Amino acid sequence: MKNKRLIKIIFFISTISLFCFNLNAMDLTQKELNWIEKHPVIRIAPDPEFPPIEWFDENNNYKGITADFMKIIADALDIEFEVVQCQSWNEVLQKAKSREIDLLPAAAQTPNRAKYMLFSDPYLIFPGVIITTKSNKNLTSTDKLFNKKVGIVSGYVWHEFFNTDHPDIEIIGVANVVEGLRKVSINEIDAFIATLPIALYYIEQEGIPNLIVSGETEYETKLSIQTRKDWPILNSIMTKALKTIPLEKKKDIINNWIYLKPMTIFSNSTFWIIALSVFLLAVFIIMVIIIWNTSLKKQVKSKTKELTEDIARRIVVEEKLKESEQFLNSILNSVQDGVSVLKLDLTIRHVNEIMNQWYKESVPLEGKKCYKVYRNLDKHCKPCPTLRCLKSGKTEWNVVPGPPDSSVKWLELFSYPIIDSDSGEITGVVEFVRNITERKKIEEELVSGRERLKMLNQIIRHDLSNDFLVIKSAINIFKRTSDTTMFDEIGKRVKKSLKTIANYRKYESFIDSNQSLKEIEVNKLISDIIVQFPEVTFNIEGKCGVFADDALHSVFENLISNSIKHGDSTKIDIIITSENDICKIKFIDNGSGIPDKIKGKIFDEGFSYGKSAHTGIGLHIVKKTIESYDGVISLVDYEISGTTFVISLRKAYIIHTSE
Repeated sequence: MKNKRLIKIIFFISTISLFCFNLNAMDLTQKELNWIEKHPVIRIAPDPEFPPIEWFDENNNYKGITADFMKIIADALDIEFEVVQCQSWNEVLQKAKSREIDLLPAAAQTPNRAKYMLFSDPYLIFPGVIITTKSNKNLTSTDKLFNKKVGIVSGYVWHEFFNTDHPDIEIIGVANVVEGLRKVSINEIDAFIATLPIALYYIEQEGIPNLIVSGETEYETKLSIQTRKDWPILNSIMTKALKTIPLEKKKDIINNWIYLKPMTIFSNSTFWIIALSVFLLAVFIIMVIIIWNTSLKKQVKSKTKELTEDIARRIVVEEKLKESEQFLNSILNSVQDGVSVLKLDLTIRHVNEIMNQWYKESVPLEGKKCYKVYRNLDKHCKPCPTLRCLKSGKTEWNVVPGPPDSSVKWLELFSYPIIDSDSGEITGVVEFVRNITERKKIEEELVSGRERLKMLNQIIRHDLSNDFLVIKSAINIFKRTSDTTMFDEIGKRVKKSLKTIANYRKYESFIDSNQSLKEIEVNKLISDIIVQFPEVTFNIEGKCGVFADDALHSVFENLISNSIKHGDSTKIDIIITSENDICKIKFIDNGSGIPDKIKGKIFDEGFSYGKSAHTGIGLHIVKKTIESYDGVISLVDYEISGTTFVISLRKAYIIHTSE
């Protein structure tokens, strides 16, 4: 016996020596060695409920297969793994995303995790199995799970596989493996998906006798060491460390924790000795119970009746409570506005489906702070109608921004206090949230419309007042002198006033246009306009599309008309170019030009100059119209004679029919 022990010890020492030699020969680069020296402590976060792979025992000690692997790697690299204990796997992933931890000892490779983690080669591979009761043993493969309720631990890799490949299967999220197994056991769900050794461990641990492994999925959980994405050198070190662990050593570790072919208890002779003893003892006890049961039969019957009635009452109460809860959820989900129920500390207690849709990036919302998921803040909003509601005990209101990167830009938020009917104290708050984006848009358009109408009203009063004063003066002169030439002046002014009114009707039409911007091909629009001016020679170069509306026609027409009427132009060059996202349109005429002393005033409201004494209203509205498209119009100075206007607008990527 001693010789056998000595042989085992020698074999163990030689295996360890060989193993240490392999680790020393892992061929780390000088850069990797320097990095290890600067980072002697690496933070790791195991899955707290993943036995026998990894978990924490009743004394909060890190246990399992990966714990053994981490111990070997830590000794070989002479580093310390600081174990961060989390309450759930979701918390582990959150800390990995925020880089509160550096390494996950055993995690499946998924596209989502690849956004923030780097993977070693898988070193633990287990099949995903289907756990059912014996009555559902026909559920042997994934394709037989349709129209069934299938439980999966929230955040586990199986959840992502099934959501991606089998969206039609109804997935029921559970908090952990034990909860999933229990739900299957009582037929609350039809099947539960889990990793094989973990499922076997918990079935034995919890003593659930009516569960079986009915089949396998087409998926495997391939576990690897995952490291922070911003530390690629750590990934390289871990990959080399894993490769140096001998295959036999890996098998020893796994077999130490997982018994894939356990010896049946019925093959043990001790079992039968104990079973026989228990049987004889049971016979004696049964005889005693029968005698005792006769005397207590009436009492048991009475107590049983009371218990049955009590259970029946409880069932009725639970059914009513369940119906009430379902009814409340149906009402909340039928509301097309958001509803959010908060605790006194602003933790979300319940939301309806609209809130889940608006803030889907943060689902589940329950259990999180409202200011964190709704506004991405670390403390409460300022101002906060809900805090005011808790303080005043009355309904409070405010307009707040909508979800980020969403078409919902503005929300109207009403906070209603939840008051206990017995104590009269506030126990929470109901937030009622309504999308008012369209209403805000309409309000802004109304304000803008009022400003435009006010501007046009001021201009038309000014211009018509000037004409009426001239007419009045001409009438007074005629009365004193009987000069009939005054009638000509009066006629001119009346004609001018009528023309002004007609022009303002046209300006009002296009400046108050409520049509949404569309893609307009500039060269085509100009070609349609210039046919109205046969006496002028036009040269059009280039082409481009812009975002505008029908008022752009009046803008171009106004610039061409002014060039002919006030500058006596006979030739106009229109050059169209594009650069990046901007389209530029140059109007270059050979007219008399604009005097330097008035160049800074030509876009002013009501400015007039020259023999025609025009008011400048056209260029003022042209400027306002271009700015309404987020564009710019400017007058450019050149050494040559004539006038040059440049318009810059947002470019639209339209299909040119001329190409």
